Amino acid sequence: MVEACNRALVYEETDKAEIHAKAHASALAVALRPLVRPSKPPRPSGVCFASGCLEYLKGATRGSAGVDLATAADVTLDNDKVQIVSSVVNGPLGYGLSALLIGRSSMSKQGLFVLPGLIDAGYTGNIGIMVRALFPPVNIAAGTRIAQLIPFQGSVPKTRLTERGSHGFGSTDSPQVAFAMTVTQRNPGQNSTTGTLFLFRHAHY
Repeated sequence: MVEACNRALVYEETDKAEIHAKAHASALAVALRPLVRPSKPPRPSGVCFASGCLEYLKGATRGSAGVDLATAADVTLDNDKVQIVSSVVNGPLGYGLSALLIGRSSMSKQGLFVLPGLIDAGYTGNIGIMVRALFPPVNIAAGTRIAQLIPFQGSVPKTRLTERGSHGFGSTDSPQVAFAMTVTQRNPGQNSTTGTLFLFRHAHY
């Protein structure tokens, strides 16, 4: 009877030791487990995920509708004509999104007008900012946030005729007439032939 009780005590202590060992191993595994990286932003419904500049651009506040766009270099606007200023951001935006480019409200107070623009989802070049100085000269330092992008999902039927690529500011417009001249050809003993010579240019900037 005494021997049976002693055996039961030995078995009980062995079970406790095994339970403690397993618990210690589990706790150690959890402690040594590598940190889980934060998940990427959810994909917009119905849009294929694609890496783009919206991966790293952030809004100024939690409730911001857009992301700020800064200039890439120092610029001086010495007249009141519309000029294109390079930004620090290149397309595409990512997520299959397009964006409306507008000026920040604080820029108007400083005499700088930012013309609104549209950034297509397929655009891969530098995102330029069209600006006009209301009271020149106006100095813009590199890194100044003068504009913002308002992303949106386009619903226009897609075309396969033209790829946007890195062309912008009128690259999909029709050719424009740059020069026209009436030409008359006269040959001895024959009737004269009159026509018009046209020179076209595409609006690539």
